[in-house]
Amino acid sequence: MSLTASDELEFSQGLPANKVEVEEASRASEESHLREVKEKYERTISLLNATLESTADGILVADGSGKITKFNQKFAEIWQIPESVLATRDDEKMLSFVLDQLADPVGFLSEVQELYLKIDAPSFDVVKFKDGKTIERYSQPQKLDGTTIGRVWSFRDVTERKQAEMERQVLSDIAHGFVTTNDLGEMLKLVHQSLKKLLYAENCFFALYEQNTGLFHFTYFIDQYDSAPAPTAMPTSCSAYVYRTGKSLLMTPGIFKQLSDQNQVELIGSPSPSWIGVPLKTAERVIGILVLQNYENENCYNENHLHFLDSIGNQVANVIERKRAEEGLRVSEARLRELNATKDKFFSIIAHDLKNPFNNILGLSQILKDQSGKLDKGTMEKYVDTINSSALMTYELLENLLKWAISQQGNNAFDPKLIDLTHLVQSILLHFKVDADKKNLDLSATIDEGLMIMADENMISTCLRNLISNAIKFTPRNGTIKVNADVRDGQARISVSDTGMGMTDEETGKLFKIETNYTRLGTDKEKGTGLGLILCKEFVEKLGGQIGVESQPGKGSTFNISIPV
Repeated sequence: MSLTASDELEFSQGLPANKVEVEEASRASEESHLREVKEKYERTISLLNATLESTADGILVADGSGKITKFNQKFAEIWQIPESVLATRDDEKMLSFVLDQLADPVGFLSEVQELYLKIDAPSFDVVKFKDGKTIERYSQPQKLDGTTIGRVWSFRDVTERKQAEMERQVLSDIAHGFVTTNDLGEMLKLVHQSLKKLLYAENCFFALYEQNTGLFHFTYFIDQYDSAPAPTAMPTSCSAYVYRTGKSLLMTPGIFKQLSDQNQVELIGSPSPSWIGVPLKTAERVIGILVLQNYENENCYNENHLHFLDSIGNQVANVIERKRAEEGLRVSEARLRELNATKDKFFSIIAHDLKNPFNNILGLSQILKDQSGKLDKGTMEKYVDTINSSALMTYELLENLLKWAISQQGNNAFDPKLIDLTHLVQSILLHFKVDADKKNLDLSATIDEGLMIMADENMISTCLRNLISNAIKFTPRNGTIKVNADVRDGQARISVSDTGMGMTDEETGKLFKIETNYTRLGTDKEKGTGLGLILCKEFVEKLGGQIGVESQPGKGSTFNISIPV
């Protein structure tokens, strides 16, 4: 096909015109697309910004190198980043400020670096602040067209939730301990250990108020610097202030100065910048106080701790009262059993031990009366000797019985005074010289020169007479009995040792107990009631001391008494 000249002219003129139209149409399409992309991007950014600011979590966006590209206001609030640091947009300054707040900054930084080595791995953990705040941290990779270009970090303050969970757990532990623990000291120890899970409690004590004496008793006391005080009134202490007011107190140096200026409190013990005390209150009254303190850090405790300890204090107070009532009931039951055993022992002595010697005395004296003219001198001397020994034993028994009966009624006159122990022991040994000579016993004493004790003379004399009498009774002929006394650690220690029959551990375990009714015959068949040792124990304890025994079968026994000088 061939074109005419006019056709060729028309084609050449129309081609450029169509090309311009196409280019213009293409340009218009591109501009429209760019506007759509820009509008979409702006809408996305606007939505992202709105989302960042409306969420309750702190959000931080970082690129693949870890450089911060975006964060919301909540992030700054959670991490308490000041405006001066935010304005610089300096990543290193922000990171430094964050690390300064953490309890484990090295571990936190190591975890972040590990995530950037494994950029595609999501991460979740809990971050602890120095001040006790708890943050949950969630991190996930940010992708574009399948390529990881950074990470999005989400932070949520869960301090209150974690605190509530821990408080519930602590309350559960304490409630369980209340049910399973009978001993008051162990129960308070359990409360202390539970509190340490929740707040700083390295220094902790429970002081219970005794209404009869007006003194605080430090039933449980753990402290880094101070030792447990003796029962004391401490009227101007911080603890007494909490007890008087019946209100919990978060003591700061400022509050302490204010109360001190008002003569309400004064410093007792080592000073501590953080001190918190709560009253132990039942429905009826305040029975004591619970105190925690930190000697190193100020502002260690807050109002939340105060409210929680307040609720703990009420529970502890009610349990203490219940434990006291239970302990009182156990003591009453034990005392009732002891009184029943005492009554049985009393009637047993009257029915047998006091009656039998009189049978000997009456029987032999009747023979002497009826047959005095028929008996030879040797037989009469034998009968008289038996009557005399029976009378002496009966008198000793009756004397102990009367003293014991008086002690059970609580009517013993207690008259402590300074006693020359050397003089007292020598006079008692002289009293027993005849009995010791009958068995050819070596009876001696070694007393520290000038040893004086503060004691009731009647009580200490009764104890020594009983111990020496028993030693003579249970030591075979030609044996040895020694009385020693000296002073050690503020205690007068008196021992009565013999080379007699000795006892097994089972036998020594039965001594000093009215309910066991343990007696045995001496080397010459002398009878005993066991009452003398029981009386010794009661009198020694009345004097504020202790009595014990060491013994081995066939090797003798040593009875030890210790009384405060």
